[in-house]
Amino acid sequence: MFECPIETVEGVIVARPVGKITGGEAGTFLASLQDNLPEKDGKLVVDLSKLNYIGSQGISLFIFLTEAHSVRVAAAPAGVLAAFKALMLDKLIPFHTTAAEAIAAFRAK
Repeated sequence: MFECPIETVEGVIVARPVGKITGGEAGTFLASLQDNLPEKDGKLVVDLSKLNYIGSQGISLFIFLTEAHSVRVAAAPAGVLAAFKALMLDKLIPFHTTAAEAIAAFRAK
């Protein structure tokens, strides 16, 4: 079963998916986020430190989220980061070493 603890830290939604995000998990992940984000202009940090795989539907979800929200990614493992970079999504979505760093980047704006 897909797990994704979500909390609010300093006005920023922080999601921490565990395991993998493929087709089925992507829908569950999106539903969880939509329950916690405003309709638009939300601030979202996705901490990927416990993610070991992301499929194309999971990556597509990130693109979809950037259409309505400010999204930052934190702590992406090398294999997951490589998938984003292969599609040049690191040019669209800021990547940070830690969730705390990503949250601080929102404050700096």
